[in-house]
Amino acid sequence: DDKKCDLIFVDRESGLAIVAQAYNKRFPSLENLAKENKASDLNTAAAWVFSDDISKVPNTIKDAVLDLQEAITEQAISTVYFWYVHNLDETKNQKVETELNTLQA
Repeated sequence: DDKKCDLIFVDRESGLAIVAQAYNKRFPSLENLAKENKASDLNTAAAWVFSDDISKVPNTIKDAVLDLQEAITEQAISTVYFWYVHNLDETKNQKVETELNTLQA
């Protein structure tokens, strides 16, 4: 029940945070494309990370979400990166780019 947050990293010293969704295909081939649903999972992750109602955030990620939200409130974080990490070709899947552009907006 991680709400699509495979990683939430907060570094107050450097002023950055990372929220990541990862996928690792065990035996990838050149024909395998990055999955757009994994890219869209980052939109879900963002919604939970910036949730206004922390009581609804699952315990699995609650401490990390609270840490990130508190660091932002304290202005200790100036940049939040959303990473889609995988070992497949995303250049041939336009839907991945669309999903990541939506997240960025």
